[in-house]
Amino acid sequence: MRLEGNNNKKIITHLAISSIKNSRMRNFFIILTIALSVSLLMVMSLYTVGFEKSQQRSVSNMQHVIYEKVTDAQIKSMAEDNRIEMLLLYKYGQGVEVNNKMMQPVWFGKEAIKGNRSAISTMSIISGNVPDKLEEIGVSKGFCKTIGIEPKIGITVSLNFLDGTTEKFVISGILDVPDKTNIYPILVSEEYALKGTQLKNIFPDAIVRIHNANSMTQNEFLEVIRDISHKSGVGRKQVNENNIFVNTLSGGDKEIQQMIAIICLGIGILFVSVLVIYSIFYLSVISRIHQFGQLRTIGMTKKQIRGLITREGLLLCTVAIPIGLLIGGVIGYLIQKNGWDWKNTGIIAMIVIVTEVITVLLSINKPAKIASAISPIEAAKYSGYDTADSKQAAGRLYRKLTPGSLARISGTRNRKKTVLTTISLGIGGVLFMIATTLISSTSLEEYSRQGGFRFGEFVINLSYNAVTAAEHGLTDIQRDNPLNDKLKEKIEAINGVNKVIAFEKAAISWKAHGEVEKGSITGYGKGELSEKLLDSGTIDYEKMVLENGILVCDNSMIEEIYGWKYKPGDKVNITYHDGTEEVEKEYTIAGFVNYKYKYINPEAGWYLIPRETLHDIMNHMNLTTEMVVSAEPSKQAEVEAKLQKIVDENPLLTMSTLREQKEIDEVGFTLLFEMILGLSLFIIGFSMINLVNTLITNIVTRKQEFSLLQAIGMTNGQLMKMLQAEGLLLSLGNLAITLIVGVPLSYGGIELLRYFSAEYMHFNFPLWFFLGYVVLIVIVPIIVSGIALNNFKRLSLVERLRIND
Repeated sequence: MRLEGNNNKKIITHLAISSIKNSRMRNFFIILTIALSVSLLMVMSLYTVGFEKSQQRSVSNMQHVIYEKVTDAQIKSMAEDNRIEMLLLYKYGQGVEVNNKMMQPVWFGKEAIKGNRSAISTMSIISGNVPDKLEEIGVSKGFCKTIGIEPKIGITVSLNFLDGTTEKFVISGILDVPDKTNIYPILVSEEYALKGTQLKNIFPDAIVRIHNANSMTQNEFLEVIRDISHKSGVGRKQVNENNIFVNTLSGGDKEIQQMIAIICLGIGILFVSVLVIYSIFYLSVISRIHQFGQLRTIGMTKKQIRGLITREGLLLCTVAIPIGLLIGGVIGYLIQKNGWDWKNTGIIAMIVIVTEVITVLLSINKPAKIASAISPIEAAKYSGYDTADSKQAAGRLYRKLTPGSLARISGTRNRKKTVLTTISLGIGGVLFMIATTLISSTSLEEYSRQGGFRFGEFVINLSYNAVTAAEHGLTDIQRDNPLNDKLKEKIEAINGVNKVIAFEKAAISWKAHGEVEKGSITGYGKGELSEKLLDSGTIDYEKMVLENGILVCDNSMIEEIYGWKYKPGDKVNITYHDGTEEVEKEYTIAGFVNYKYKYINPEAGWYLIPRETLHDIMNHMNLTTEMVVSAEPSKQAEVEAKLQKIVDENPLLTMSTLREQKEIDEVGFTLLFEMILGLSLFIIGFSMINLVNTLITNIVTRKQEFSLLQAIGMTNGQLMKMLQAEGLLLSLGNLAITLIVGVPLSYGGIELLRYFSAEYMHFNFPLWFFLGYVVLIVIVPIIVSGIALNNFKRLSLVERLRIND
């Protein structure tokens, strides 16, 4: 007859509850770890899903696609297409530049050609009425401030347009438009759209929403809108899909990349959680080996021992997970209010709960096996030290005994515990290193220095108004170009100016593959192009001059817009005004230059020819369109003031500054850095929990050992030094892993980002972050050891010697 062990299931739960009540310190650290893990997973998931939800809500009343400059016949054809849910007409006129702000007349149809007009939000009126008469307009407060008038209904405003006309309007409404914008719309009436000088000769755009577009993938949606344009006779280049809406659809590369990033980050968080929880339970189990041996002696089975440890973990989950869900939910709501959704929150919470419970069960599985595998006899003999290490140590007859040497001996007596703790601390350090390296390696200066700002702090351009208003556009201004040598010399004479660099281009129209478009052509000098910039073909300068060769820059962008791309040997007809007459010339595609050429020449368009050829065909006009001014850092404010005065004296010039660009970019970077720092604090939190738990557990479980050492002469000061040295050894192991593993991973990550065009990132060791981490990781063992030992010293030496566990 086989004897059965104790099969009372309730007693296991009672024992687990009793263990939890008697191990408050362990419980605190486990609950804190689980709560941190849950809250971080919640915040990360809620932010990601909330961002997508916010995007979906923002596009719920947006167009899906705009078909530009459509005719009446094309509008009629689209209205008959059953795939179109709503079609609204829209017009916009030529913009006018005023005080570096763009003013643009716009009109939206009152009624939709097809579908419900309310399906699309256009412009909101915060006071007054929508323009109804020919002379009525709606403007924003920012517009009024820019032109120096009060934002009041009924005020008469005179507007100067690029064709030289001046028209008077009456403000009928104030638009809800952000003050900080570079383009201010001027909303006009339908009567003006039909009869007004600025809009009557302009073909309207068709603003369109597609039936069931939300249920489509990105590729399906793009196929539908392109098929509609094809059947309606609208050219591919006239199809302007709403990229914000497209990005909310499934199947895009960006969505896949985000999902991979979230999964990897989530796995990293869970991995750190597993290590920390495992470490805490492992220390808890080995400190209670004698207790488990006693339970086995009175009849508890291995299965029941494992069940006891598992129940402890699950009971702690019932406390920690709700706390983490609450904290993560509140933070998730605060950082993504517009994307908050109770249904999504509930689903995420359920996934996080299941994931975290599985994580905890995996974490305690090994400690539970260790506890259940110990026999009563082994438990009675268990000392907590590795037998092999103890024998090796016992063989040494003479050794130096100091607080430092005792600390080293303590670390070798249970190598598994020491290695496990050091690795779990090190992983937190590695993640912290990667996060802070991203911050220290990102150059806001270089990010803002794109385009002309790569070469200086001030960019002087020809006025958009002047170029647009001229009969032959850019060419007319270049015939008497204000960006000339005289201006360059005047700027170079300013105290503090280091260098002035001029860039040039010519306005053209091009015809190829049945397309006719306006654009620009740039000249390049001999030896200016390297083989690294060449994707295919040739850049032989002399051959290009003799054979009317032309290079195409960023051929992939042409394919994206028009659906076709150039091949070597293709012909392209270039039409330009040489200052006296319009000329058309055929060129042969000789090669393809990648987009990085624009790092060398910010004025580069799609077409490049030898500079010698460009100057010849343009009758050696001054083709400068941009001057970039570099100044000494200490004198940039003075230089800016003097440059602004020069620009203000010539209505054909405008200026932008690096200072203004950096102010705009800094807003986005500040938010990004705050998120990375927040993540870093969570990571440090995991490391600190593990370190503090290890230090305190070492003291609590070794009280009798410390009492024996003090009984043979160790002073309180020496005991303190030994404990602090043990903590510092763990910290040093953590720092070693952080540097040996974290630095190469950080460097590789930065190089990978640079490979994907983030060239404003350069590996920069996060010295101050690391020093702060070093100080924290060194101070914590000292403080924790001192506090724990002070509590230990409250008992007399005799009382401490009587403590069994």
